[in-house]
Amino acid sequence: MADGSGSTQTDQVMDVTLALLRDRADPILLINAEGRITFANHAALVRLVPQAFRGALSWSDLFLPEAEPSLRNTLLRSLRGENARSRLVARDGSVWDAAATPLAETSGEVTTILVTLDPQAGISG
Repeated sequence: MADGSGSTQTDQVMDVTLALLRDRADPILLINAEGRITFANHAALVRLVPQAFRGALSWSDLFLPEAEPSLRNTLLRSLRGENARSRLVARDGSVWDAAATPLAETSGEVTTILVTLDPQAGISG
């Protein structure tokens, strides 16, 4: 349903949803099926994403190389439609609990994964 401005109700819902994600205090990422970051809210940009972020960054670039198996497992589980959680250590040593939620198209195919990151006390090592 259009509102006369050329915007559909779905577009309006997406705009509101992105505004809510953008303003959350915790870091939030949207990643695609290849693990590339397609959206990072302000908290993620400030706390995790390097200044050079240009939209072509993989979420694995944010964490220590040792996290790669956990990142891959989380991605694969999410692409199968499962919620997944993992504890990850960022390149700066900060520890994060990541919750990955698959976002499916109307066809049922998961094309985007919502990742919320909750900071944890302690440093790995």
